[in-house]
Amino acid sequence: MQAGGRTGLTSLTVAGFFFLALFFWPIFVIIPSQATAPALVLVGVLMMQGLARIDMTDLGNAVPIVLTLLVTVLTNNLINGMALGTLSYIALEVTLGRRSQIPAMVWGLGVVFIAYAIVTAQIF
Repeated sequence: MQAGGRTGLTSLTVAGFFFLALFFWPIFVIIPSQATAPALVLVGVLMMQGLARIDMTDLGNAVPIVLTLLVTVLTNNLINGMALGTLSYIALEVTLGRRSQIPAMVWGLGVVFIAYAIVTAQIF
């Protein structure tokens, strides 16, 4: 069963709420980060429930997922975690001889993440 906003109304609703949030920003800034931390921990716990369904017998899927999680948490950088996870997925699938099973979108993301790594290496 699939769920989600396929009509575009969800996007417009979210955009409207973001626009309204601009006017309430001074009120939101007053709330200290200590007050929002428990909610973020709860969201993190709920997100971790999906880890129980990972097929750990297929290394082509399990290793990139674990690397993405670890790098994201340890570096506190989502982009680095996603980049390493995507690139390791591509490398493992090619190594395992399943090159044809890699979607074109993943190949495109791999190119984007490599370009990102080159650009950020030049900046720093």
